[in-house]
Amino acid sequence: KYNGEKNISFIGEGTVTIDMKYVKDGIAIIMGHNQNIKVENIQFKNMYSGHFIELDASDNVVIQDNTFIGSKASDNMNKEAINLDTPDKTTEGWHQNWSKYDKTPNRNITIEYNLFEKLDRAVGTHKYSGGKYHDQVVLRNNYIAETRSDAIRVMNWSNTIIEDNIIENVADGEAGKRGILASGAINPTIQNNDFYNVGRIMQFIAWKNSGPGS
Repeated sequence: KYNGEKNISFIGEGTVTIDMKYVKDGIAIIMGHNQNIKVENIQFKNMYSGHFIELDASDNVVIQDNTFIGSKASDNMNKEAINLDTPDKTTEGWHQNWSKYDKTPNRNITIEYNLFEKLDRAVGTHKYSGGKYHDQVVLRNNYIAETRSDAIRVMNWSNTIIEDNIIENVADGEAGKRGILASGAINPTIQNNDFYNVGRIMQFIAWKNSGPGS
């Protein structure tokens, strides 16, 4: 559940950079079964097929005033800068032997005032655990530009708020790529966002895990 480490802050003073140097499948910060985590004022750059932040089974997380810039394209172009996932053996999205595979979703996640640029995706989920919903995910006042795929991927999220973001140049305006793509969304609020050069602003579709997973 949420009974791991708690009350941890990664706060950059001055200029602090985590350069992943395109190490394949690398992750800069990984958290699971945690509470009360803050990530603030850090520059993340140069990702390849992993995530800058992998966020599983955590409660009350604030990610604000960071920059996430630059990645090599992953095979499916679906590797998010910030990935929300569940510790679920069947989806093969979480391989931490210290962790219980109890499918605990995230809750009370705030992602605001960040810059995302030149990535597959900014924020999202690409594997779900049946019946488990990431709850109270707030994306607010972020700037997202030049993603290769859908900028924000909502998948099994409940009571999410996506507001006051700027999203531009999604896949160079390709017709089939979305600013916001949502599946399994319960009670979402999406308002006051600006979209520029986005082929499809928003789409809600049914979805089934491709490959492993329920």
